[in-house]
Amino acid sequence: MYIIESFLEAFSAEKSASKNTLESYRMDLKGLGGFCDLISAATEDLRRYLHQLTDRGYSSSSIARKISVFRQFYKFLLSEDIAQHNPTLLLATPQRPKALPRPLSRQEVKKLLNYAGSKSDPKSIRLSAMLEMLYASGMRVSELLSIKMHDLPPLSNKLQYTKFL
Repeated sequence: MYIIESFLEAFSAEKSASKNTLESYRMDLKGLGGFCDLISAATEDLRRYLHQLTDRGYSSSSIARKISVFRQFYKFLLSEDIAQHNPTLLLATPQRPKALPRPLSRQEVKKLLNYAGSKSDPKSIRLSAMLEMLYASGMRVSELLSIKMHDLPPLSNKLQYTKFL
């Protein structure tokens, strides 16, 4: 379908999308195009299509992603004066379940620390220190990775951070 390819080309140029993303978008739009006419689709057509996907066992996160693709697609159609209306405006996006992170077991932590501490090269020492920091403080990985040199306390003359960073 020419209109889908035009959208994907414009989207890729604007967002630098990966091949996998573009292929997923293509499949999402072809799926909708197999259900109804893309250009003249009404909100109710999209709702019926999404309801059908729910009945087929699609997860709420997959449906939310499809709705996002459809919204971008219809914004493109409007901007190019191909469509006269946006049927996605009244679509509700399903709430994605928020899963809590699963903490590591003591055995898993021991394995990580033993592996990281098994070598004495600077990268291994750095990894070991990072894992110890995570385990001892309960901080998130993103918090650990955002630490800057000026956040660290000064070390004695015997050690230098730069050896490990």
